[in-house]
Amino acid sequence: MTDKSTLTATNGDNRPFPNYEVMPDPTDEMLASPQFEAIWSVIKSWDVNVPEAYSGYCGANGSHVAMILRALSASPFPPPSAGVDAVAVKALEWSEIERDRGDGQTDRLGEWEASSIVGVYAINISTCGDMHAPWEVFGGDDSKIGNFATLDEAKAAAQADYEARIRSALTPAPTHVEAGGEAEPVAWQWRHKSDKGWRLSWEKPFNPGIELRPLYTLAKPAPAVEAVREDAERWRALMSSQRMHMMGSFGFDYVFDPPDSKKTADLVDVVPRAGDHMHFGIEFWSEHSAYGDPAWPDDFPRKVLTTYVDEMRRRAALAPAAQAGTVAQEGER
Repeated sequence: MTDKSTLTATNGDNRPFPNYEVMPDPTDEMLASPQFEAIWSVIKSWDVNVPEAYSGYCGANGSHVAMILRALSASPFPPPSAGVDAVAVKALEWSEIERDRGDGQTDRLGEWEASSIVGVYAINISTCGDMHAPWEVFGGDDSKIGNFATLDEAKAAAQADYEARIRSALTPAPTHVEAGGEAEPVAWQWRHKSDKGWRLSWEKPFNPGIELRPLYTLAKPAPAVEAVREDAERWRALMSSQRMHMMGSFGFDYVFDPPDSKKTADLVDVVPRAGDHMHFGIEFWSEHSAYGDPAWPDDFPRKVLTTYVDEMRRRAALAPAAQAGTVAQEGER
């Protein structure tokens, strides 16, 4: 079998490829990517013709995959990796089909199914196809994906097809929602009431008696959501400081166990003192030699800082209600 990471195949005339610029070797980054594996699992049994690089046909190798990845990254459409951080596609769950023989026994004939939101994927052994690639794969819309030498390769091809369909439906793109209008479905799931799984259609089906579910693109995060994310990242960055040192405080009550202790190691809780303002001083170090040393803990200033922030959050939540009460009182005068 051709090594996916090297360019060892020859053309139909048994000559090396003449154009290595067209047929690039895959980079280490490509070889490590899940997209490379997904494409390779589908094409590695193919004979491929690339007229720009050689004449005739040769077995697929890593350079063919590299060309596909290059084309995807250069296209106006997001590459297969786009949206991966936002959408983790669940692996298909396969079950082998058992056929009832009618005598209380069942047979397993090498047929597998996996239900998904885009339909039911099916794998079976073809009795009239290529004996070297007997495993036949059908997609959620009943389209044939291809034939493969092993069951694992067939499952990998189905998974790659499934992930591509999911990401193509969920890739963030300008929609009528972003323009201030109503959302329009980008695809549809449908099934007969007797069906277990859903099928996928890019156009809205109009068959009577079927169930429909619309699929939409992901909307861009609202500005408020982005602001909250940035605030959370800033807080985590502040708390990642390697050292904090307390310089003094006012407006806090400290709870120790035992109660008569004043050791920071015995501190149980920090409570804002009712009726007082809060004040404290803390020194921060981005790097410190005592970082991680249990003999030099800084739990105390971190607890004071967290208590202060939580109390300010509580007061901020009460402020609108207090302001509304003040306005009401002024209106009664």
